[in-house]
Amino acid sequence: MREVLHDANSAAELIGTNAAFRQVLQMVERVAPSDTTVLLCGETGTGKDLIARTLHTRSARRGQPLITVNCAALPTGLVESELFGHEKGAFTGAIQRRPGRFEAADGGTLFLDEIGDLPLEAQAKLLRVLEHGAFERLGSTQTIRVNVRLVAATNQPLETLVAEGKFRADLFYRVNVFPMHLPPLRERPEDIELLTHYFAQKFRAQLKKKITAIDSSALARLRAYPWPGNVRELEHIIERAVLLADVQTLEGAGFLVNRPFPSRTLADFDPFLLLDEMGPVELGPGEAKGAPDHPHRGFETVTYLLAGRMQHKDSQGHAGLLGPGDVQWMTAGVGVVHSEMPEVGFARMGGRMHGFQLWVNLPQRDKMISPRYQEMLAAEIPTATSRDGQATVKVIAGEALGERAVIDTRTPMIFLHFVLQPGASLTQPVARDYNAFAYVASGAGQFGANVQTARARQMVRFANDGDAVLCAVPEAASEPLSVLLIAGIPLREPVVRYGPFVMNTEAEIRQAIHDYQNGRMGAIAV
Repeated sequence: MREVLHDANSAAELIGTNAAFRQVLQMVERVAPSDTTVLLCGETGTGKDLIARTLHTRSARRGQPLITVNCAALPTGLVESELFGHEKGAFTGAIQRRPGRFEAADGGTLFLDEIGDLPLEAQAKLLRVLEHGAFERLGSTQTIRVNVRLVAATNQPLETLVAEGKFRADLFYRVNVFPMHLPPLRERPEDIELLTHYFAQKFRAQLKKKITAIDSSALARLRAYPWPGNVRELEHIIERAVLLADVQTLEGAGFLVNRPFPSRTLADFDPFLLLDEMGPVELGPGEAKGAPDHPHRGFETVTYLLAGRMQHKDSQGHAGLLGPGDVQWMTAGVGVVHSEMPEVGFARMGGRMHGFQLWVNLPQRDKMISPRYQEMLAAEIPTATSRDGQATVKVIAGEALGERAVIDTRTPMIFLHFVLQPGASLTQPVARDYNAFAYVASGAGQFGANVQTARARQMVRFANDGDAVLCAVPEAASEPLSVLLIAGIPLREPVVRYGPFVMNTEAEIRQAIHDYQNGRMGAIAV
């Protein structure tokens, strides 16, 4: 029986699919458990403080203090006092003993931000601490020993400072044990939209604003801006925009979106790229808005509607209508321009909108196949009920309770919608080599052999340590559990993503953009 994986919260704001940034995150995973000194290099605003925090929380020292010092902000003449402490009377104004930051960090991690701004005299004492773990407070001859892991950061090239005589060469070699370079935001264009939506959601909650999306023209301007202040500048711009906004913008066809991934801690879950829960939301007359003409290449989308009505059409001449319980499985392949809009009557009258959209990566061999659609009306989707009548399932892909799906998937996978009554439990076979997760649409349930609880709008991932997953609902539950169980074989192929294009190389992404801009994906007929 599989257990549920635990997502660490330390990397809560480390978001990105850029290859260089993901390499940084992989390096963090490797070095965090050790006590190795790390030097973070990068421009202001690239997230060095978040990386430092993650290094600490992923280490064995996570239960001990993380002390942060901005060396550039330390008052001139008080640097040594701040770092190493002082005794009463050590200098004018020292009216009592004060421990320094190294003592405060004993047993934990000390993060020295902008270490290149330390004066040379403080650098000598810092070198001694790093080499021997010992120092004296100002005004004292008593040696204090500490056990501190050092993480340093700089926005200046320390090699240049060494050449200029502004930074000690021996200290440079001591802190440059494990250097990591954080790419500037201008070199991460594929991450701008992800970060924008994350910050919009963050400040929407903080400022109690009913804003769930940024329109495509605004996103285009954000992608074109050079971002000299990097991620921090983007965050401040989105905060200001949310604060000043007075018009509600709804995402997609007018639904609020909950997106478990890509998220702050999970870029994707191979072979799955994105999961959106659209709504549930009650829309008034004229409130529903759509996703007009937009391209796709290199992946599949699965749209599963629970409430509301949507109409869609594309550049291949395909058009259709989705109602409650219907499923559309679109394979974009070589590329298609697609439109998803509220059905005319629904847009005019309003009503409840609720559904899901899943993005599934295509294997490299299928990236450029012809687009195709598979659409299933609610009545055509195979359903089954457990022997005790306590669990029902809609089999959208794969097999469950003896029923097999009709939809043909490009890679083997499972997409099941279970409803379990209070007191029910269910064991669903899932091949050991599948990546599997559950997403709770409503109610609450217990998952995995280690019995982890998840509630509405929460996702749990299962470890690859068994050939089945367990879902259960406590007897005392006040409502049934409605949950999606989704699993698939990981492709283990390079993923390069830029908005609606998902390919294997940067060159293929550039070609996709070029093809779309030059009309090679066609256009939707008016």
